[in-house]
Amino acid sequence: MIDVCGHYGIRHMSLEAGQSILGHKHNFDHVTVCRRGRVKLEWLGVVSVDENGVPSEFTVIRSVELPAYALQGSRCLVRKDTWHRITAIEESDYECWYLHRNPLDGEPVEEWTGWEKAYT
Repeated sequence: MIDVCGHYGIRHMSLEAGQSILGHKHNFDHVTVCRRGRVKLEWLGVVSVDENGVPSEFTVIRSVELPAYALQGSRCLVRKDTWHRITAIEESDYECWYLHRNPLDGEPVEEWTGWEKAYT
């Protein structure tokens, strides 16, 4: 579910300690914000793919820890088409902030359009 806040669509996520969101990538840049707990964000390189062309093995290229700080949280930019993984170091809540996009050309717009690909 996407929460709309001004020019942004926000996806809220919760993870138990040790739980991961496996290697994935998105259609557009977004900002990941840790609100509670501590998560590790890893940028991944694809090592191998399965028979369907889906990545099955990764190597870690870069890694950062995002602890929750006071009210603002800590944040990190994740570029589009970048494979990454998020792992909770402790029980955590985090958000991914995306700009609303025009479904015709993918350019940022100010209002919610309902185009789900802008947030995936």
